[in-house]
Amino acid sequence: MPCPYHKDTALSTNIINLSQLDYIKSECHVEEGACQLCQELLAAENDVEAAIMQLKAALNRHQRVKTDINRTHSPIIRDLPIEILSRIFYSCFSEDMQKYGEPIYEDCFVPLKVGAGFIAGISRLQPVCAYGGMDIERSGTLPIWVYLAEDVESPGDVKTIPEACRPCWERCLQLLKKISERWEVASLNLSLNSFVYIAHKVKIKPPIRRLALQSPNDMCYGPKEVTLSYPIRLGHVSINWHCVTHLKVQEWPQEECVSLLRHAPRLESRSLIRVGCFSEATMETIHGGPVVAVNHDSLRYLYIECNNSPAIFFDQVTLSSLEELDYSHFRGGYFPDEANRSIFLREFIARSSCPLKKLSLYVPPFTPIDYLDTILQLLLSLVHFDLHFSAGLLMTYQREVFDHLLLRLITTASIEDGNVISKFLPKLEILELDCFRLRDDDVSYWIAIIDVFGDPGKEGRRPFSCVTINADTPYPVKGLPDDVVDRLVGLQKAGAVIEHRIRSKDGYYDFVPVKWA
Repeated sequence: MPCPYHKDTALSTNIINLSQLDYIKSECHVEEGACQLCQELLAAENDVEAAIMQLKAALNRHQRVKTDINRTHSPIIRDLPIEILSRIFYSCFSEDMQKYGEPIYEDCFVPLKVGAGFIAGISRLQPVCAYGGMDIERSGTLPIWVYLAEDVESPGDVKTIPEACRPCWERCLQLLKKISERWEVASLNLSLNSFVYIAHKVKIKPPIRRLALQSPNDMCYGPKEVTLSYPIRLGHVSINWHCVTHLKVQEWPQEECVSLLRHAPRLESRSLIRVGCFSEATMETIHGGPVVAVNHDSLRYLYIECNNSPAIFFDQVTLSSLEELDYSHFRGGYFPDEANRSIFLREFIARSSCPLKKLSLYVPPFTPIDYLDTILQLLLSLVHFDLHFSAGLLMTYQREVFDHLLLRLITTASIEDGNVISKFLPKLEILELDCFRLRDDDVSYWIAIIDVFGDPGKEGRRPFSCVTINADTPYPVKGLPDDVVDRLVGLQKAGAVIEHRIRSKDGYYDFVPVKWA
């Protein structure tokens, strides 16, 4: 009887409902054996079971005969592998239907380029055991494109292969030997265990067109950003440091900062705030051993603020990928004598040969005055230079360093010897200068800044385009000759950026164009 609420839910007449066989049988009251009705019911159920088996066999035979007829009557079905036919069938689906995936063989082989090659797209290792060999042989002599990925469900799976899975795993990898005879393109995303097995026990030929190798062992499980502060130390936490890419530590000894680089090979950004020296007894407790030099090739940004000389840190690290270095000093900016006498920064940059693009540097009272040149001459890739002066630097000495730097930029701005660009900051575009301690009426350096710009856009000059002056308040510049003001205004109109950087009340910086009185 149809449902009174849904007219279309009546069972179709060509469907046999077997649910009546699933019932709770009542207990027969005959003491010995079963009554006649119970015996008839048992015989009827046996007849139904036999009929079901006979029907299944008949339907299977019917399907096989239809398949044989199709293969006999259609040369396309007879000649092409079933994988290619499934792809053709799938291409006839609408876009909405294709969202649900391919109808068959989606976990084994998905062929493309009919007639030009046979592509084996294997999404997991396991199906290869059942179908791989048969499908590869059926593809004949067609060139093969192989995409093979190993299914890794958890971090532990990438290290060990369960014993129950090992025979199938080995057969899958051995299949690559047969595949490699004809493959043109191979993309293998396997565990390191699989790659080791292939290297030692499977002799395969490299593909003739393209090879791509990847491992899910690169997947990292752990925090990417970490902040630690005194008294928390490296030995107090147990995390996967291989996942950490951004790190901030405060009040750590420099020795432990070096050790942390060795533990975090993927570190890209690091801030070391108020790092300093600790007593030898304290170091034995929190560090537990001598400092070992580290060569780190992932770190791109480093901010370091020291309580004393950072030579312990810079002497022990090599940062070949460093792009931005921000180095300053704590406690009012007074550099200790050890930091003033050391040449650690120049040696660190020379040793690292890093592609440094931005350098923010507090200048201690260098001796001799051109020591800054020896650092900058190593930075052929530098684009942005931010120069500050320590509180211990006398005003007259600060002005000498200031003038010396501007003069070097002026004398090295043009092409030398007709075809060789100066090796002193050839890519510099932005210069930030600290003028906090210069007298208000001391504005003659603006004339030198004009010469640093030169003729904007002129061929053969460094691409210099911006000067930023750090100041307390953005007062208009006074006391300059009219012709100097005209040249500065002309540079601004031509696109040069000449601006003040002012610290706002919320601690951030505002940038405003310089005005002339």
